[in-house]
Order: sequence, then C-alpha cells, then structure tokens
Amino acid sequence: MKFILYTLLVLLAIIGLAYSAQQDPGYLMVTLHGWSIETSATFGVVVMLLAFLCFYLVLRLINLTLQLPRRLRRWRKLRAAHNSRKQLIQGMMQLTLGQWFKAEKSLLKSAQHDDLAVLAYMGAARAAQGLKVKNRRDGYLLLAKDRSPNNTLALALTQAQLEAEDGHPEQAVATLNRLPLNHRNNGYALGILAGYYAELKEWSTLVELLPRLRRHDALPLNQYYECEHQAYSGLINQLAQKNDGTTLWRLWDELPSRLQEREDIVADYSCAMINLGYADEIEELLYRHINKKWSDFLVYLYGLMDGKADIHLSRAKNWLKTHQGSAVLHLTLGRLAVRAQQWKNARYYLETSLKISASAETYQELGNLLSHISEPKLALECYRRGLALSDNRLVRLEVKTGVVERPGLPTSKTDTAMVTAEA
Repeated sequence: MKFILYTLLVLLAIIGLAYSAQQDPGYLMVTLHGWSIETSATFGVVVMLLAFLCFYLVLRLINLTLQLPRRLRRWRKLRAAHNSRKQLIQGMMQLTLGQWFKAEKSLLKSAQHDDLAVLAYMGAARAAQGLKVKNRRDGYLLLAKDRSPNNTLALALTQAQLEAEDGHPEQAVATLNRLPLNHRNNGYALGILAGYYAELKEWSTLVELLPRLRRHDALPLNQYYECEHQAYSGLINQLAQKNDGTTLWRLWDELPSRLQEREDIVADYSCAMINLGYADEIEELLYRHINKKWSDFLVYLYGLMDGKADIHLSRAKNWLKTHQGSAVLHLTLGRLAVRAQQWKNARYYLETSLKISASAETYQELGNLLSHISEPKLALECYRRGLALSDNRLVRLEVKTGVVERPGLPTSKTDTAMVTAEA
C-alpha cells in the first residue's frame, strides 16, 4: 500500500514539474573558473536530482560494503541456528523411535547452538541411557547444568526420572531431596517423589509426605486418595511384619475416617491385630463394620478371634436374622461355638455350613470337632471329603513378605452328601 502511495506522489511531482517546465522552463547559468554552463532551470533541476540520486546510491553501496562482514556473520549464525533446530527435531524423533545412537549424534550437533544446548544435552542424556552408558548420561546432564544453571528443577526431574528408569529409584529420591528449598514443594516434583516412595515401599515416609501432596495440589484428588490408601495400607502391612502392635494400634487412630470405613483396610488391620494377639481389641471394630455393611471376609475373621468366645458367639448369632444362608457365617459360628465348648451347637453350625457350601476348611473344622468328641470314624470321613476338595487350600492367618496374607473364603463345591451319625 505504501509503495502505491509513494508511486502516485512521484508521478504527481513529475507531472507538476513537466507542466511547470512547459509554461516557463526558466533560465539557469553556472560559472566556475572561467567556465560557464547555460541551460533551462527545469533541466538543471532534473540534473541535480539525478546527481543526488547517484550520490545516494554510492553512499548506500559503500555502507553495504562496510556492513558486509557483519551481515555475513549474521547470515552464518542464522544458518547455524536453522541447522541446529533441524538437528534437534531430527534427534528428538530418533529418540522417540529408540534410535539411541543416531539420536545422540544428532542432538550433540544441535547442542552447538547455545539456545538449544540445554534441550539437546537433556535429550542426549536420554539417548545415552538407552545405550546403557551411564557415564555419558551423567556427563551430558552436567553439561546441561553448566549451560543453564537456572533450570535446576527441570534438570533434577530429568535426572531423577532417568535414574528411576535405570532401576535405581533410591537414587532418584536422593536427587529430588537435594533440590533447593524453593523447588522442593513443586507439585509435579512431589507427585513423582511420592511414586518413588511407593516403589521403594517406604510407607512411613510416604505417609509423612501426604500433607504436602494435598497442600500443593501435587495430584488430582482421586489419585491423591489412591496414594493415601496405598500408603496407609502398606504401612499397616509393614508394621504387621515387624510385629509392632503398639504402633499399629496408634496408627489406626491417626487414619483418616474415610480409610477407616474401607473394607480392605479394616481387613488388613484386623488380620494383623489378630495375628499379633490383639483380637479382643478389634472385636468391636469388626462387629460394628459387619453390622454397617455385610462382608463375608470380615465375618470370616470374626470367627478367628480368641478371647471371650461365648460373648462373640452370642453377638454373631444376631446376623442369622438377615444372613441365614451364609456358609461363612455358619463356619464362624461353628468355630466360636467350639471355643465356647458348645459342642452340639458347633456341630450343627458346621454341618449347616457344609449343606450351604461344602469346603475343605469346613470339613477340617468338623473333623477336628468329631475327633474331640470321640467320633473317630466320622472324623476320618470328614478328613477324606476335605482332601477331595483340597484344591481349596486350607489357609492360616499369616504375615509373609511384608503383606498381610488374607485367608481364602470357603468356595462352593459339589458335595451334597453330609457326614451324619449313620455314615
């Protein structure tokens, strides 16, 4: 648009000059050292304009000549930057495709450009990781830090991720914990740190980290609740393995109320406490949860408690009003009746459980009872039928490898025949 406007102005000036020259061309005489030049004023103006234009063009040519080295250096710099960006893009694509050697070579070429050096060295570190060359990986990370000391957080996160991918999450944790104070509460870094603590099963440390995760919105709410659940569940199992019932008891009081209502948390805690000899202390907890929401597994655990068996049996009988057809409930009642030395009731409950759903575990309990009340033949028959169902393992309440191993519930089997006095 500007070019058109300037062109119109020049044309108008030429037209005006031509019109003026036609009306009165004027007279111009120039004398210099005895020389004189006479011409029309119009022609003189045209000559001066052409002379000015030539002078201007000469000045521009001189200026361009003087600026040529600087322009050449700038052109080379732009060309190098273009080539570096091209190499960076190519290297990142090769990195994505797992072409580690080619990626490392391309990224190192792009690192020659200062603005791209940090990204290039970080990518080269990942390529070296793929090539299993740790010394080069660490060297590239150091070069990246030298080029950009202000990007501490990004470089630390990259280093931690590479160390964790290499099978050393403990090194990754140490790297993140060495971050400056102003970076330690970064939400993304906290979320990654929580994942490493979970991988290392450092449950107590993860529990201590939970308030910071919540305060700094490190995780979406659903992921935070999942992390919270995993941390406390793992800590319960860990304390159970250490036989630390006192700490486990205190931990339960510190648990968020939403976790105290979860069946799996209640089950893990109850398994651990029963195994550690604190059955009476958790009887009320189990009873309250079963009344609130029926759970075959918690009912099963209720039958494994020692202590005041007659009171436990009396309370458990209340569940028959709504769960008369539960094989697990009758197995629990049978066990409690055995502990209360109510042999007749115990036999009735165990046989009823077998009628509902036959299982090797229930046959074993009934066989033990019959053996105790001096009915060896019937006891042997129970053991025989239990062995026939032995694919349903007889599970004891144990703590192994840091995890509370929950006993398996009796499962339905095709075995309608009952052990009776006539068998």
